[in-house]
Amino acid sequence: MIPSLNRGPRRAPPVVELPPGTADPIVALAAHPGPFAWGDLFGREALVEVEIGSGKGNTLLALAAADPDADFLGIEVGSKWIRLARARIIRAGLTNARLVGGEAQWVLERYLPAGGLGRVHIYFPDPWPKKRHAKRRLFQPTFPPLLRRVLAAEGEVRVATDHAPYHAQITEVMEVAGWRVDPAAEWDEGPVSSFERKYREQGREIFRVVFRPPC
Repeated sequence: MIPSLNRGPRRAPPVVELPPGTADPIVALAAHPGPFAWGDLFGREALVEVEIGSGKGNTLLALAAADPDADFLGIEVGSKWIRLARARIIRAGLTNARLVGGEAQWVLERYLPAGGLGRVHIYFPDPWPKKRHAKRRLFQPTFPPLLRRVLAAEGEVRVATDHAPYHAQITEVMEVAGWRVDPAAEWDEGPVSSFERKYREQGREIFRVVFRPPC
């Protein structure tokens, strides 16, 4: 059974119809009893990147528009955010962006094939700042093995957060699992998520890090 999705924004997203002959950006999981075949999902063979927590689709759309030769999958637990992102993808005419609804760990474990991703983007995951809620954080000891399974040997994981304690925990969890911080990895300023834009305007420090998988 698919995990329940969060309520998301109160205002219902607009209904946008698909142009004839266009694949729906939302992946129907009922049609995939096992791991995705990327060629079937996108209609071609190309480099695939995943964004975990794609929200309203701002970053996902920017990534897909900037690199039409690659394919991008957004994983998001909020059903209304997914519908809003779907409308934006259709309006933008992007054929290299798809969306999946569900908890990230569940999607990674059940639907993503092994070793197929060039990059995973995780921008501003919920820090759950209260101590009693810390166990809800995405980065737990069980998470790095899931990332390692789906990432290509030469791939990378990009993470950004404005929460210093969570940044420290993320780095510790990944390094204990054998992941390496790549201080030389180039990471320009774009695309900037809505969270990052807001936090920069507030003067918050942004922690960006690139992780390489264990050898």
